[in-house]
Amino acid sequence: MNVRIGMLVATLALLPSGSGLEAQNPVDSLPTIGAAPPPAFPVLLGRDTLLLLRGALGPYLAEDRASVATARLRALVDTTRFTAADSAWAGTDRGLAAVYLGERVLFFVLEEDREPERTAEESAQLAADRLRETLRRELRFRSPLRLLAAIGFSLLATVVLAVFVRGVRIGTRAVRGVVLPAVRSRVPDLGVGGFTLLRTSQTARGVEWGIAAMRWIVLAAGAYLYLTFVFRQFPATRPWADQLGSATVGFIGDAARRTLGVIPDLAIVLAIVLVTRFVVRLANAFFEGVEHGTVEIEWLHPEVARPTRKLVAIGLWIFAVIVMFPYLPGSDTDAFKGVSIFVGLVLSLGSSGLVGNGMSGLVLMYSRALKVGDMICVGATTGEVVELGMLATRVRTPKNVVVTLPNSVVAGGEVRNFSRLAEVGELVLHTEVGVGYDTPWRTARQLLLDAARGAPGVLERPAPFVRQLRLDDFVVTYELNTYIGEPRDQPQIQSDLRAAILDVFHAAGIELLAPTFEVKRAEPQTTLVPPEENDRPGTDGAAPIP
Repeated sequence: MNVRIGMLVATLALLPSGSGLEAQNPVDSLPTIGAAPPPAFPVLLGRDTLLLLRGALGPYLAEDRASVATARLRALVDTTRFTAADSAWAGTDRGLAAVYLGERVLFFVLEEDREPERTAEESAQLAADRLRETLRRELRFRSPLRLLAAIGFSLLATVVLAVFVRGVRIGTRAVRGVVLPAVRSRVPDLGVGGFTLLRTSQTARGVEWGIAAMRWIVLAAGAYLYLTFVFRQFPATRPWADQLGSATVGFIGDAARRTLGVIPDLAIVLAIVLVTRFVVRLANAFFEGVEHGTVEIEWLHPEVARPTRKLVAIGLWIFAVIVMFPYLPGSDTDAFKGVSIFVGLVLSLGSSGLVGNGMSGLVLMYSRALKVGDMICVGATTGEVVELGMLATRVRTPKNVVVTLPNSVVAGGEVRNFSRLAEVGELVLHTEVGVGYDTPWRTARQLLLDAARGAPGVLERPAPFVRQLRLDDFVVTYELNTYIGEPRDQPQIQSDLRAAILDVFHAAGIELLAPTFEVKRAEPQTTLVPPEENDRPGTDGAAPIP
């Protein structure tokens, strides 16, 4: 050991001052007994390895030495500064074995760099031999005849690529024409327990996507082979071919390793998705049965079966996402966490209105305040409910105009539902009429009841009735109340009832004075009713006024 240290000190002493080697203690470069062997870094010319460097020379580590030597070789070859392959030789410089190209030292060979069972001088000679062989090949590769051949080969490869692309396109069309009809005609729907999990159309669509994916994979492989072949024909682009090959191989290998590593997690995710989908379909079938009346549950009304089905499906999928989240590839990365935080922040800031409308929709659904088909009045909007959604309610007015009302507006306002009492024949339609004081109230009431009996759409039972609402300045205001069975026809029944009232009063020669209008009579008349008219009992047979 002492002899080796002395030789290394003597060798370094022969180096000129200012070379940067004085700052390194020679003893620091010695390997520790029992330590792992130092890493090796190759000196490359193209794809050929001339020698593996392991030792440090002064402040330059083995990696730095190999990088400098490789760059120096590449510069010499690219600038054609060598004239003959025999200019590569091995010798010594300042007591160290070295590899030369002409008169220039390419790199030194230390004791740590020597090949197994060879001395440093023999290893330098082996590197020089490898360099000469590589240079001879490079010289042949750069000859004019070889460049012409490279151009010809590149043109031929281009023609082959065009034919290949055309063949892939024709082959893909032929495969699609044979496979897809066979899948549609021979592959049945995939189901479990009477529930369809995968339809034939979905299977055919997946096969079609698979064929398209294979087509692009084949085209990408052909393009990769074409570029690698063409780049390798020319000296200037040969490094591109090497980089393209190493990058592609590294990418494929890394992708394969990652894929193999995530396959178990993906299998768990797929199992969770399939199980959740099956459970959701079971729940949908159950709630559809409740909605259509084939399944009866005391605590679940048919009106709320549809929203309950949607809520259960959403809850199941949210639970599935929570369970499968740890198994998703990249779920533990900072990028994934950042995206999750951003999405949560956006939802929390921008979904206040959505949450309010959603909660209001749940209140409307589960309170059964209204349902699809009900005739309602919300504020100034009257019409039939055509859609009761989670966020909004759509109402079609009698003029066939669809009005969209946010659920928060519906739940926060006054909702009048005409359909609930109409189902049991208790929906009341009222009309106010102003009659002069010269008309006995019994006569006015009888005429109003006669008009109600003759109006279409008015129910006979319960019977109509009349109320005297007000004794105004010029008229007595009566209210005719009738029962109807179809709330959607309310505007038309109202119109027919008013027409019947006009006909009855006009036939009796009695004027309707509300709205107020002025009449100049031909002779003075009194508005007092004779006492015998007031004392005469009613003969209409109508029930007492409620």
